[in-house]
Amino acid sequence: MNEHEESQGIFSDYKYSRPKYIFRKYKYWIAGGVALLVIAVVFAAVLVYREHKHQKPIIPTNDDVVSLDGILSHLKQFQAIADSNNGNRASGTSGYAASTAYVVSQLQKFGYQPVVQPFSYQTGRLVDAPQFIQYTPEFINFTYGFDYDFMGEFTGVYNITANATSVGFGCTAEDYTNFVSGNIAVVSRGNCSFAEKIVLAQEKNAKAIVIYNQGDAADRSGLFYGDPGNNVSIPVFAAAYRVGLIIQYAPNSVVHLYCNRNVFIINTTNVIAETASGRSDRVIVVGSHLDSVPEGPGINDNGSGSAMNLELARITAIMAPNLINKVRFCWWGGEELGLLGSYFYLNNMNATNPEAIQNISANLNYDMIASPNYYRGVYNGTSDPAGPGSGVIQYLYEDWLLSQDLSYDLTPFDGRSDYGPFLEYKIPAGGLDTGADGIKSPSQRDIYGGIANAIYDPCYHQSCDTYDNLNTEVLYQMAQGAAYVLNNLSTQSDLNAFLSG
Repeated sequence: MNEHEESQGIFSDYKYSRPKYIFRKYKYWIAGGVALLVIAVVFAAVLVYREHKHQKPIIPTNDDVVSLDGILSHLKQFQAIADSNNGNRASGTSGYAASTAYVVSQLQKFGYQPVVQPFSYQTGRLVDAPQFIQYTPEFINFTYGFDYDFMGEFTGVYNITANATSVGFGCTAEDYTNFVSGNIAVVSRGNCSFAEKIVLAQEKNAKAIVIYNQGDAADRSGLFYGDPGNNVSIPVFAAAYRVGLIIQYAPNSVVHLYCNRNVFIINTTNVIAETASGRSDRVIVVGSHLDSVPEGPGINDNGSGSAMNLELARITAIMAPNLINKVRFCWWGGEELGLLGSYFYLNNMNATNPEAIQNISANLNYDMIASPNYYRGVYNGTSDPAGPGSGVIQYLYEDWLLSQDLSYDLTPFDGRSDYGPFLEYKIPAGGLDTGADGIKSPSQRDIYGGIANAIYDPCYHQSCDTYDNLNTEVLYQMAQGAAYVLNNLSTQSDLNAFLSG
């Protein structure tokens, strides 16, 4: 066997031959030499990968190995836990603690020795109802949670009434040419980071900043959430596109903003379990966030990824004697509050044992893989500027989907899930998803079925995200693809060389 061949493993009698694929054309408009070099490296890695095709996957994707019933059994348990704990499994709640206990019990049943990693974080809790009101020229009382929300975890009492001034994107000093010190800055999303907008607003002595969605696409019109960064000294509000339009075109708009939030400490956990076998300097981290939002049980978001992760752990325990590379399964806490668990895991490792980060070869992330109005999403690894590894992972997922004649779309790395911290640490990442609050296009409807111009998961972050909200057909397909990719990576004789091309 050469360095790109797979170990035969316990399923070596399974017959499989991949069709020959016509090399797909990729068109990139690349600005600058550095970007061109990155793409060239990724392209070279892909060519190497295609040259050394894997002719026989280790795990056959059939009911005897990947068990849909097993995944659904876990999901029923997550639903029962939410039903018994105020309807949710949010970090810091009894529902999350019960979810953690269930995952630990299952891992022990599979033969692992799971570790529960505690961490805490400071957040704000509303003391009373917030307010966002336009007084003039027309009285409008905007709705919290629909028209606007807070961005970041600021605490204290803010009671502000001032003129609201639109400053475009709010990315340059020129945008503030007509801004009056002491006003509320109203800026459009886009063109620069949220943190840059906030810092500039503070420099211009804005009392507060309202960042509204930019409205240039169907999924950029409603309410959104983003990371404001760490240098925040004024209230930051996120708003839907229509709110920005109202204020932008209202002459002499006077706005009232009120918020009263207390400091609150939440204690929560990650769950970590790894195989006893496999190289400890070639670790594959398979992650999914375990927490829901407080508004609902989170059975698709992200009970689906967490349940599939348990099924992958069960399968991997069976084939453990044949592993070449160690597999570490992780269930993250606090994802819905800003990827807190995955950030804590890596930052704590970097502070206490930085060499261990160098031993992580790849991260596979699974978040929302059973959306009812789904598309099949593969994270676009060729967009990772850190190197070719994420692109190689992407092509593994693509090869399995193509072998099953399943269509897919590429999902951008937009930092909304727990692969984000791994990419920041220059660790190759990849994964699958089936859509969240984005809008299904007519062309996607033609490919996948479902409803065009509707969001992929109509129950996203709502109380109706229950067991009945799942599409089990696409869930099973995602689980099969995930099993295939994990086996390819875990049985590579030289994983790092494979990922680097």
